Amino acid sequence: MDKKKRIEIANLEIDCKIGKDRHFIAADRKNKLRIGLGIFAVIGSAIIASGIGETFLKFLGAFLSQENNKSSLFLEFLGHILPLLVGISTAIIGFLGLEKQTAQHRFVGNSYIEIARKSRSILNSINENNSVEKEAEYALLMEKYLDINKEGEACPTNDNDNKKAMSMNSKKREAIKSKIAEFEKETLDITEKRYEKKDSARKLIYLALKFRMVSFFAWVKLIRKSDYKRYLRNMR
Repeated sequence: MDKKKRIEIANLEIDCKIGKDRHFIAADRKNKLRIGLGIFAVIGSAIIASGIGETFLKFLGAFLSQENNKSSLFLEFLGHILPLLVGISTAIIGFLGLEKQTAQHRFVGNSYIEIARKSRSILNSINENNSVEKEAEYALLMEKYLDINKEGEACPTNDNDNKKAMSMNSKKREAIKSKIAEFEKETLDITEKRYEKKDSARKLIYLALKFRMVSFFAWVKLIRKSDYKRYLRNMR
């Protein structure tokens, strides 16, 4: 197997690791949200069913003036907040399908793990005698990888999940990408076009003012000629 194919397999492995981390991070995030909303809904429902909330409001009302209409309305308002929040929490859990999404993220993450491990196995076991067989295995892994990407569209991740996953695999990813860039440069004669960074208008104005000030100080002999030349060299 040639160098190009080995780089492709290594790139597939790191892409799968990034995908795995991304979906497991998303699964943990959504699972924490599901548990938090669920605990709140359970505790809130228990408080409402036991009547302790109503008793607490009556106890609170003993310290407020019952003749004040605003105080009565405030207590009545508080009595409706908890049932409302419990209903919203329960509805969010059901509407978003957080439990199902968490399971989907973990399924996709485990699928990426399987491909990453098989990719590493191919790299470790490949030799001149089985290169054709290993290339066929890689082709099947690539097809499965594309299928998993489609499966992951049903449970998308957010930008923070992606950034964390990229950060966790940054060193390995940069190493692989640099190898790909080297290969393209060697075999395809692809070179990056470099653009010179142009100075902004603010910086040009600042340099012009600085030049005039240094020239003025040299003219009135506040600085020596050697210092004047040094300032000019270091101005940029």
